[in-house]
Amino acid sequence: MEFINYIITLIKPENMLYGKQLLEKTEPNCHDLILIDDASVVNELLLNSLVYDGFLISTDTSLLIDEYLLNEYDCLSLPECNCVIVRKNNNTVFFMTAQERTFSNLTPISLRSIPIDHPQIIYLLAKAFSVSKYLEIGIRDSPVITIMKNIVDELHGVDIKLHDSAKLCTKFHNMTSDDFFKNNIQFNDYFDMIFIDANHDIDFVKRDFDNSFRCVRNHGLIIMHDTYPKSAAYLAQCYCSDSYKIGSYIKSEYSSKGLCSYITLPFHPGLSIARKTIS
Repeated sequence: MEFINYIITLIKPENMLYGKQLLEKTEPNCHDLILIDDASVVNELLLNSLVYDGFLISTDTSLLIDEYLLNEYDCLSLPECNCVIVRKNNNTVFFMTAQERTFSNLTPISLRSIPIDHPQIIYLLAKAFSVSKYLEIGIRDSPVITIMKNIVDELHGVDIKLHDSAKLCTKFHNMTSDDFFKNNIQFNDYFDMIFIDANHDIDFVKRDFDNSFRCVRNHGLIIMHDTYPKSAAYLAQCYCSDSYKIGSYIKSEYSSKGLCSYITLPFHPGLSIARKTIS
């Protein structure tokens, strides 16, 4: 519940739906958070009542991530946290959509918790997943390594430069991520969690995700930073670049094929989480 409670604090709900309210008539585009403990109540009408970037959180992990959900929503199944998290979106960041001009009394979710405290989220997930073997791609000034070194048994860092945080790694790999994955096939299906925070150009992010997917164990996590900029200014290459496009790529190449479940937390600068689910 610790992870769920933290996500709710990020959402800062202004119009939440739960409990007996689920029996009431709902209007489209009006709720920012729906909490349920019975997956059978989920239907298209209920999901349509979410605002753009709105969340449905189910503590009933039997909620099925079907084709409709995959096309219209991010869906992350986390049995380790006793929840399924669904987010309404169309694979586009809020400021790029027509939704930005849609009248609503609610504050856009993407502008509520800025910046997102990604080290805290990674820490909570690492505890829930009992992470032992951790890999971080891009470690410059990383606040995450400082936290993770105290809770994991094995910490690998990859970067083209020797930063101070390299001293905290069990093993530091001074090379590009492409070279790391190419030269270390012994790490296939090895890591419990991989955090990607390197080059944010989409071609690099895709390659890092593809390679990380090979190296993370089944039911392990891949987490990516800077995937949901709040404005066009942050599309610059020195900030988020076009890494937000990774969502549609993961949906088409992985989650639609049952290889993972996935969600982007839409709080600037964004955090995306994928859980590997090979049958």
